[in-house]
Amino acid sequence: MSRAGSFPEVQALQHDGPLLFLADAGNRLEQKLIRDCLPSDDLVLLSDLKRLTARLDAPGNTLLVPVRVAWLMPDTDTPTKKPLPLRHLMFGDPRHPGSLRGRWIMFRDRDRARCISGEPATLSELKNRFEEQVDAKAAGSENAFAAFVMRQAGLSLEVAEWALIGRRYKAPRFVAESLRSSPRFRSALTALATETGQPAAELQQEADEYMKELIAVPDSLFIDLRARFDNWVMSLSYGGEVVFRDQDLERVGDIVQNHPAMLLFTHKTYMDSIALTSTLFENDFRMLHIFAGINMNFAGLGLLMKRSGGIFIRRKFQDNPLYKLVLRQYIGYLMEKRFPMTWAFEGTRSRTGKLMPPRLGLLKYVLEAAHFTEARDIHVIPVTVSYDLMRDVEEYASEQTGKVKKPESLKWFIGYLSSLRQPMGRMYLDFGESVVLEQAPDPADQMALPKIAFEVAVQANKVTPITLPAVSCMVLLGASPRALTIQEIQVEALAIVRWAHARGIRLTSDFRPERLSHVQDLADAMVAMGLLIRYDEGLDTVFGIEPDQHPMASYYRNTIIHHFVNKAIIELALLKASDAGEEGAEDMFWAETLRLRNFFKFEFFYPSKRKFQKQLKAELERSDSAWREHLAAGGEAVLHMMMFQLQPLLAHATLLPFVEAYSVVFDLLVRAGNEAAPGEEECIAQSLKAGKQAYLQRRITSEASIGKILFQNGYKLAENLELTQIGSEEVSDRRHRLLLDFKELSRMLERIRLMALSSHGEY
Repeated sequence: MSRAGSFPEVQALQHDGPLLFLADAGNRLEQKLIRDCLPSDDLVLLSDLKRLTARLDAPGNTLLVPVRVAWLMPDTDTPTKKPLPLRHLMFGDPRHPGSLRGRWIMFRDRDRARCISGEPATLSELKNRFEEQVDAKAAGSENAFAAFVMRQAGLSLEVAEWALIGRRYKAPRFVAESLRSSPRFRSALTALATETGQPAAELQQEADEYMKELIAVPDSLFIDLRARFDNWVMSLSYGGEVVFRDQDLERVGDIVQNHPAMLLFTHKTYMDSIALTSTLFENDFRMLHIFAGINMNFAGLGLLMKRSGGIFIRRKFQDNPLYKLVLRQYIGYLMEKRFPMTWAFEGTRSRTGKLMPPRLGLLKYVLEAAHFTEARDIHVIPVTVSYDLMRDVEEYASEQTGKVKKPESLKWFIGYLSSLRQPMGRMYLDFGESVVLEQAPDPADQMALPKIAFEVAVQANKVTPITLPAVSCMVLLGASPRALTIQEIQVEALAIVRWAHARGIRLTSDFRPERLSHVQDLADAMVAMGLLIRYDEGLDTVFGIEPDQHPMASYYRNTIIHHFVNKAIIELALLKASDAGEEGAEDMFWAETLRLRNFFKFEFFYPSKRKFQKQLKAELERSDSAWREHLAAGGEAVLHMMMFQLQPLLAHATLLPFVEAYSVVFDLLVRAGNEAAPGEEECIAQSLKAGKQAYLQRRITSEASIGKILFQNGYKLAENLELTQIGSEEVSDRRHRLLLDFKELSRMLERIRLMALSSHGEY
């Protein structure tokens, strides 16, 4: 590569046979610059397919050398971290100027025009590739070989240009053309035609329409505009800053450079993908292909995303085998060419704050494509995006009470952006350890996909950091209905943080001593959002959760709740065991841990029972080296261990909303008597009303225990326990016993809350 005027790579070529230069020139100026650079006039334009076809009737040892003029940004010899200035939206991309603009650029700075050459190949080498990669029927069409050479030359030049302008612009070209001529695609199309009885030509025509709908058509100008848009959106609430670890980014960069890779991000808000793509753009990663629901393909945003790597997927296509075929072949092509992909692991935004059960559909299609293309060493990388505060939480709380979600549209999107104009702290981007697949599982293996998804979820939860707002909400919810001073919030938060730090749980930098004053700023911001109430007319200023905003506070608490579930189960099981005598305390403890694990299996991701019990033993060992003796003694010894060795006690701040919500559902089942339970949707609708009544009667502690997803999971548990079908006296009795079990859990959680409060004299 060089400035316009010479071709050192061409000059250095050692080839005894004839040379033919293939010029990718968009206008006469570029043709002239290329001719001035070349030592020979034997040149053919790639755009002139007819002449190219004629020139390819040459000896097999003819060396074909692709050449192009690359236009650089002003004052740039290395890839820039900043996106293209906004003025270029009007004037066009200066990296692809017309003749007039190109002459102006040359007049001002000749160094911005560089003659580059791609990897050369002999005619015989290209013919061998053509025979391997192009279906025989497609190869027989007129100009087929010339079109193939054109694509190969274009790809070779793209690789050479990326070295100048940056890897962030690396994107696949000629995708539809490559798929149409692929033996794999044409064979699959023929098989589908045989299966359905539909003519292959009609299927091909329909497949072309699906390709237009699915295939991203990235362009450097739009990639830059997308980066600028991302930065602007993030600046509205988060100052444009994303906190990440350099070592994580370096590790992920190496993976996506050398392996087929998928980056699966947790989904809490529409900002998640923006945080990921913006950070990778800033650090010169190759462009991510991001999958999104077709509902996001509306005017403006749809065009911007499609031209910068967005792939819009239909919500439902189970009954459309041709659509599935095209999608699978497209995904396989991206994996084969090492273009990383990303999508929301949960499929939809989490309305509760916890990691939702993964949607397996897209992962299934990606791994099927990897299987059919025989991809190896596939890396599935979990990505978590965390926030101090979020604009979407109020919407989620509203939806959980039964209100209908607003459909996405341009008007909705403008309103959403307007709502972001308030400070919400910082964003955090964390990358989990890759789930590495030596090869994609056989699609017939029904158990492989859930296992992979489970491991991704575990790794994602593992690297989700504890944020100051989340732990503050946990403290305030645990103390509710009491209000706390800033100092009390700090003391309680630090106790939780010390516990987490000792166990290697990831924390944000807000917990450094020099940032503790941030608690006051955070509390003030949460008051401004309406999340907290502040009373400063007494002796001290105190903060408490606004009664109507418990669902919002629970959302923030739930983002970190998975770190504390094992500890909460231990506390409840110990309290249960304290009622047993010396002989049965330990057996009762372990039986209770498994019972609680089963009760909440639709809420949290657990390892195998053996590993789960091993984790509980490790936690007990960290808290009290003599836990076995205390547990074996039962009674007061167990309570003493809880009061003095297991602090801070957190079960009440962790599990109470789930216990209360499930109780509402089970109460409805008991009221059904020996009849079948209402259907899931009807039960959820009734639970929303019954839950509101229970709250008004103070039979549940807060509106955080009223939510569609909470009730849905309670129903799933009842269904799993075979308590929803037409009953008998035995089923009715089991429903009643389950309700009593959960009422007892509520009482036990209240006891733990009082034990936690009584252990702090300041309360």
